[in-house]
Amino acid sequence: MSEKILVVDDNENFLNMATLALQRAGYQVEGALDGPTALEILQSKGPFAVMLTDRMMPEMDGIELLRQARQFDPDLEVIIITAVGSLPTAITALRDGGAFDYLTKPLESVKQIPMVIERALEHRRLRMEREALNARVQAEAEWLGSLIANTGDAILAANADNELT
Repeated sequence: MSEKILVVDDNENFLNMATLALQRAGYQVEGALDGPTALEILQSKGPFAVMLTDRMMPEMDGIELLRQARQFDPDLEVIIITAVGSLPTAITALRDGGAFDYLTKPLESVKQIPMVIERALEHRRLRMEREALNARVQAEAEWLGSLIANTGDAILAANADNELT
């Protein structure tokens, strides 16, 4: 099953172009023309793996949308795109907002959109895998601690498969 992507941009032409490029790349794509609609889609049709959002939109800008979207899904990767980029805004989006990437319009090529989405998806997969492994290590450490606390003077040994006997 392909990943679900949400594209949010108040420029309908850009929204349609980005949506089509991502659909051609094999993704399931939903589009929204503003932040409030995007939040409704996140709640009703989620979870989404990645959200590509314009930074400057009426009603709610992309950074505020990012912050509110993370309340619904902390695992959502967000890419901010803007025609009016500045270093302070990029720093705010990346550092404070937790955006995965920050792009400026016009893009060099429409092919740039699926490429940055794939990088965000790989980052998401690795982060979620790391969290699952950390949880597994924590659970096994707790089990081993409990086992050792309850063994008294018993002798512990491991077989060839590293299973305690």
